[in-house]
Amino acid sequence: MARVLVQIGYTKNKKQTQTVKAYVDDLELHWNDNSGKYLTSHKDRKFRNMLWYMYELDLSIESVLRLSVKTYLNGAGIDEERTFEALYQGCDEDDPIKSVDISGVGLRNYPLIKGRIQELSIVSEDDKRKSEIEDFLNEGF
Repeated sequence: MARVLVQIGYTKNKKQTQTVKAYVDDLELHWNDNSGKYLTSHKDRKFRNMLWYMYELDLSIESVLRLSVKTYLNGAGIDEERTFEALYQGCDEDDPIKSVDISGVGLRNYPLIKGRIQELSIVSEDDKRKSEIEDFLNEGF
C-alpha cells in the first residue's frame, strides 16, 4: 500500500469553471474531515466560490486511481489542454515519491497528486480530438 495525496475540488469564477474529481477503482472520492484536509476555508467557499480538498488514501499496487479534470473557459468553451483524464497506479514502498503539478489545474502552490505512484496514461481533450481527426483522415485508405 502506498500513501497518496490527491487534490479534489472546484473553482468557479468570471474566467473559468474547473472541477477535479478522483476515482479509485471507479469509486468516487468525496471530501470529508476524516480522509484529509481542506485547502480552502469556509470563506473561500462562500465568497470566492471555490472548494479544494487534499484527500489522503492508501493505494494498493492493484488499484487504479483515475483523475478527471474538466476546465471550461467562460465564453470560449472547453479548455482542451486542461481538460483530461489520467490514470495512476500505486507503487512499492521502495519507489521514489512523485509529485504531479499541472499548470492551471487545482489550487495553486499545492500538488495535484503526491505519493508513490506510476502514471499509466494521460489523455487530454486536445489529444482525443487530434486522434479522431487522424482516424478520420486514414479511414478507408
